Amino acid sequence: MIEYALAKLSSRLNHIREMVPEHTYDVIWDCCCDHGLLGLSLMNSNSTRTVKFVDVVPTIMEQLNKQLSVHAPEYIEWSTLCEDVSTLQLLPTQDRHLVLLAGVGGELSARFIEQILTNNPTVTIDFLLCPVRDLFMLRKTLIKKQLALLDEKLVTDNNRIYEILYVSTRAQEKTISPVGEKIWQTNTLESQQIAKHYLAMLTKHYERAANRSAIAAEALNLYRGVNVFSD
Repeated sequence: MIEYALAKLSSRLNHIREMVPEHTYDVIWDCCCDHGLLGLSLMNSNSTRTVKFVDVVPTIMEQLNKQLSVHAPEYIEWSTLCEDVSTLQLLPTQDRHLVLLAGVGGELSARFIEQILTNNPTVTIDFLLCPVRDLFMLRKTLIKKQLALLDEKLVTDNNRIYEILYVSTRAQEKTISPVGEKIWQTNTLESQQIAKHYLAMLTKHYERAANRSAIAAEALNLYRGVNVFSD
């Protein structure tokens, strides 16, 4: 089953998987990430010894529970939780936790993160995020909640471009930019073309919305100041 999950990972999910460092986390929480494929694939790494799967859809959790009962490695502790991600209690509180959120919108991701932080004020939490839209709104929420940047990346998958944000409650890390910094630093012609195309798409999107939304007008002003450059 683990090999099946690895084979089925999309390019986007595989990029997320590769960003998870080894020997770092006590608990990894796979939240709404494509039927648990991401969490399943991490069972085959040295990233953690505990993986918890969370989704509000009962049928997804029931199927995943059956698969894990048969195929999960014996050395991995796992559990499935059929509940709203925003209600998570990250226990034990002294452990280092990684929350994976991919495939939902930036606005919903922001709401989940705000509630998780409220519910777990003393817990060290890292988040790996890959929303499908509304990145500007998500970044503003992360800044407001004083999260710090560990890494960020632009990736393509099935003719779409995604941002991956790796952020943390650890205050000593780098400040998050509302429009990104590292994602505009390219080292190949292909990555430069992808970044320029993505920036043009964002600018056009916010140009259409700027007259109706103060947030869109703010985003447009900031994205117009972005420059894509090569290392």
